[in-house]
Amino acid sequence: MLRYWLLLLCFLPVAAGAEDNREALCRDAITQAEITECSLANYKVADKALNDAYKIIRPTLTKIQRDSLRGVQLAWIKFRDSHCDHYALDAKGGSIYDAIRNDCLTEITWQRTETLKRQYATLFTGNATPEMAFPPADYNTPFLQPAQPAELVNAEDLIGKWKNLTEGYQLQLNFSRNNGQTQFSSWLNDAPFEAGIWQLQDEQLLITTSTGEVLHLYTTISLQNDLLILYEADGTSERYQRIP
Repeated sequence: MLRYWLLLLCFLPVAAGAEDNREALCRDAITQAEITECSLANYKVADKALNDAYKIIRPTLTKIQRDSLRGVQLAWIKFRDSHCDHYALDAKGGSIYDAIRNDCLTEITWQRTETLKRQYATLFTGNATPEMAFPPADYNTPFLQPAQPAELVNAEDLIGKWKNLTEGYQLQLNFSRNNGQTQFSSWLNDAPFEAGIWQLQDEQLLITTSTGEVLHLYTTISLQNDLLILYEADGTSERYQRIP
């Protein structure tokens, strides 16, 4: 009977208030601090799911099996940390570092949970909960799960000046059109940075030099009021605010 209640407790959902707060936090995240906080909240959900799976599996094992699984988990934790340190290495020292590393931890932790669920599938049959899904239906981070825009962005809406919202990163973009020809320019720390032409087709934004060399290719873009979000092919995103 005690074991039954322990298993039941493992499947209790996260409190609705906590989930609502996390969803609202990630939905409204604009500043780098908010994006980082969202990424940490998502990682905590993934980490809880892994711990829940481990608690369900462990009581069913023999001592030899438990010791073996514990050794595997400790080795996996070392791999997880080293892998995500390497994944975020290029951003180390910048304000975006923690968010990138948290998103890496989130993704690899969900993968580990799914591996355990497949290995011990009979223990999870019919017991799916939002925390144990892979990934959960509401899982969203600014970098790994780019949200699709509700409708295609109109090229005319893109025209104008935009400033990057990453703290400590003073980058501005300018999209314009002159005699039917698109023009692109950018400034980094108030100094000219890049120049070329731009093309918007469906959801993709291609920026090239005048000779055709690709500067940027954004696979998805989202424009919500005066907030522009540009998504790279790897899922990373850049957020810009329109300059009046």
